[in-house]
Amino acid sequence: MPETTEHAQPAEAAVSALYEELLLAWNRRDARRYAALFDPDGALVGFDGGQVPRRSEP
Repeated sequence: MPETTEHAQPAEAAVSALYEELLLAWNRRDARRYAALFDPDGALVGFDGGQVPRRSEP
């Protein structure tokens, strides 16, 4: 089990840091900074299960 905990700590720290960045950008109403935290190929699923389509290719 110690190996799992050892590997989980950096992942948990990364998730916490990302969450803090999201909150900071949201509270500053900085849409560009907020959007930059997402992977362009990712999918956004809302709390209610609704999905936001990806941007169309230029």
